[in-house]
Amino acid sequence: MTRYHLYLLEQRSDDAPRGADERARIRALLSAVLGQVEGAVALGLYRYSGVAEAEDLEDLRGRSNAAGRAWPASRQIGAGDIAVEPGTGEAAVCASFGWEALAWDRAERFLHEAVNRDSGWPGEELVA
Repeated sequence: MTRYHLYLLEQRSDDAPRGADERARIRALLSAVLGQVEGAVALGLYRYSGVAEAEDLEDLRGRSNAAGRAWPASRQIGAGDIAVEPGTGEAAVCASFGWEALAWDRAERFLHEAVNRDSGWPGEELVA
């Protein structure tokens, strides 16, 4: 089994901005669902959710969606969410159908944090 660190895209917030800032947040959310996570990362729309074990990414999504299973995340995995596997240095964003690999420049912050969490790093989260 592979250990994945989960970062969930926060789609709703009680303190969400209004006006132009709200439009920027909505654009970032929609882009993240399409695999373009830069805007959502810049706006701090990802939250670390925990670690889950699965055979692969498809199994990870299946486990999150299976009724009655214990699940470390606050909700099921959906489009725009990120899974990081620190052992291989790979990160992927959940797409409408399957997963898309994240390029290093998009995944760097998530990978560093996941590796640090696995090594017992007690500091603040790098991803807000």
